[in-house]
Amino acid sequence: MIYTSVSSVVARGVGEKLIKTCANYAKEARFSSIGWQTAADNETAQKLYNRFTEVKQTIWLHYQLPAKQPPRGSGVAGGNNNRQR
Repeated sequence: MIYTSVSSVVARGVGEKLIKTCANYAKEARFSSIGWQTAADNETAQKLYNRFTEVKQTIWLHYQLPAKQPPRGSGVAGGNNNRQR
């Protein structure tokens, strides 16, 4: 996941360049699609994204696991092993 701060990148067109680069890579790699998320109140980002595709609201939940944090139940030191024995 890539996070960008609106105030630091909008004027330079970074978001548009990022989407186009990802779309080109996905096409070359034969991915079926690419996707991204934004906050419901982030109207600036939505204006950009609406230029490329329509929003699809779903019932899916978004989960994020930082790479430096072991998954719970993994048995890895620092992880939270929740399995019952």
